[in-house]
Amino acid sequence: MFAGPLPEHLADGEDVIKELVAKADMGLMMPTGPRFFGWVIGGSHVVGVAADWLTSAWGQNVGNHHANPAASAVEVAAAGWLLELLDLPRESSVGFVTGATVANLYALHRPATKSCGKRDGMLMLTDCLARQK
Repeated sequence: MFAGPLPEHLADGEDVIKELVAKADMGLMMPTGPRFFGWVIGGSHVVGVAADWLTSAWGQNVGNHHANPAASAVEVAAAGWLLELLDLPRESSVGFVTGATVANLYALHRPATKSCGKRDGMLMLTDCLARQK
């Protein structure tokens, strides 16, 4: 479908998108249909997709509050909503991660930090796992 020689020249962005759509169209499936039981995922919501497009198009560095005040303001608002929704103490700390992989890593790291301790301010996860054998 997508295999072919490496293009030698730049292509117009609109042409690239059209080619992508044309090549991918027959290979797409509807994983949110009522008869699909392969895996459980949520459907894409139009507003969510539009917001994702905006964040991608803006291409901002959101690593800290000074680099992008707008993203930081959204994060602060979302953190407040989470605390309210989950009825947690409003002074609780909230952290957002980049995606599922980092969330899983943190979910493994946090309990290990509590049970294994730290050395020089850093968790030595390999030491912790070695001690538990």
